[in-house]
Amino acid sequence: MTIRVANPARDQRQQSASAGIKEGTLPRCRRDVVERVAAETPCVHSRTESRHRRLFRLTVFVVGAFAVWSPGSSAQVDSASATCDSEDRPIYFDADGLIVHANLDGGDTAQREGWYWLGIWIRDRLLGNPWPVPRSLTFSQAMDLLEPGHDGIFHRHPKLAPWNDPFSDEYGFSRDQMIPIVAALGAWGRHDAIYRLWNALPQDAAGKHAFNGHWLNALGKRSGDCPDVRNRDCWTTGPGGIRYDDPFCEAQKTADLATCESKVAFTGDLVGPTTQNLFSRALKEPSLWAGDPGEEELAANVALRLSAAARDRDDVGDDLNLIVMLLVALSESPSPVSGTAAATYEATRPLSYGSFLGTYCRLYGDDADDMVPRLIAGIQGPTAPWTPDTSGIYGAIRWYHRPWTGANPLLAVLYEPIIATYFRARPKVPPGEFGFPTRRR
Repeated sequence: MTIRVANPARDQRQQSASAGIKEGTLPRCRRDVVERVAAETPCVHSRTESRHRRLFRLTVFVVGAFAVWSPGSSAQVDSASATCDSEDRPIYFDADGLIVHANLDGGDTAQREGWYWLGIWIRDRLLGNPWPVPRSLTFSQAMDLLEPGHDGIFHRHPKLAPWNDPFSDEYGFSRDQMIPIVAALGAWGRHDAIYRLWNALPQDAAGKHAFNGHWLNALGKRSGDCPDVRNRDCWTTGPGGIRYDDPFCEAQKTADLATCESKVAFTGDLVGPTTQNLFSRALKEPSLWAGDPGEEELAANVALRLSAAARDRDDVGDDLNLIVMLLVALSESPSPVSGTAAATYEATRPLSYGSFLGTYCRLYGDDADDMVPRLIAGIQGPTAPWTPDTSGIYGAIRWYHRPWTGANPLLAVLYEPIIATYFRARPKVPPGEFGFPTRRR
C-alpha cells in the first residue's frame, strides 16, 4: 500500500468549543439510503462477483452443517434485551481515565478505546443517537495517553505493566489492538496520528508489522543479542611474548557483529491487505479494484469467522475487530465485495451464548455459577428450548463483554443501535444494494 506524505495544512484539526463531541470539524454525513455500491465501483467484474456468490453459498453450507438455527437468529435489534443488574455496571477506568477491565487489567485498553470512540462517533455523527453516558476524557486525550511520545508508537496501556512495552512479544501493541485505533482515528479526522503510526510500524521484506515482536538477524536469531561476539577477545601473544590486537580477528569480529545486528525479519503481526485497506479508508484514500486482495481477504475472514463460531457458541473473540473492519468498509467507499461480506455475516452469524442472555437473566439473574451448562441445557431443552432474544452479531458482542469475566458490558450496549442499523435483517439483494448511513462525498 502507498501512503502519501502528510499535508499538515490539510490534516490539521479544527478545534471546537461546543458541547458534546469536542474534536475537530468532521465531514457532514447523511442518513439516507445510498445508491447502488456497484455504480460506485464499476471496475468489479462479474467474474469477481460470481466468486463471492460461490463463497456465500459455501459459507452458508459450512455454517448450516454445524449450527442449529432459529427463526430469530438474524432479527433486528430494536431495543435492549432483558439484562442482568451487573450488565448496567459502569465502565472500569484507570486513574488516568482509560478503559480497563476489573482489577486494573490493561491488556486490551487500546482495543477498547478504539472500539469505544468509533462507536461514539458513529452514534453521534451517522445515527444521530448520541451515547448518553458522560465521560471526562476526550478522544484526543485518550489517544495522547496511548501514544505518549507522539512518535507513532502506540501502547496497549501506557503505564500498567506488562502492557506498557509496545514491543513485547506477548504483551505488545498487536494488530488486534491497532485495528480499532486506526478506525477511530480515521473517523475523528486524526490523519496526523495515522501517518505517524504507519511510518513507525516496522517493515521488512514481507511488509509492515505491528509492534509486538522483535527483529531477527541474517542467522535467524534475535538481532542485537550478540554478547559473545562483542566480548570476543582479539588480543593475542606474539613472538617474544608481545601482546597485540590481532587485526584478522578484529576484521572477523566486525563482520560477525554486523551479521548478528542485522535486521532481516520482524516477528510482529503482519499488516496484511485487509488492514492496509483499513488504513487507506481511514485516510479517505481508498483505491480498490477488481480482485483487490484486501477485499478478498475481508470476505475470507467472514467465512472463517462463521465456520469457527458454528463449532463453538463461546467463540466470539474475533468478532469485534471483524465488525470494526466491516463498519469502516460499509461507511467509507463500500464495494460489492465488502457489501456481500457484511450481508453474509449478518444473515448467517451463528448464535452464541450471548443471544440467550436475556432468558438466562430472567431465570437466574446475576448468578453466574454453572452459567454455560445452564445455557446449554436451556438452549437444547427437550420440552421448551430457549429462543434467542437478540441477533447473532449483537449476541457475540454481548457475550464477549459480559460482566462476569471482568469486562465492560456497556461497551456492548454502546453498539446495540449500530448493529441494528448496519447489520439488520433484510431480504436477499444483489451485491451493492445495501441501505446504510455513509459519509457524504
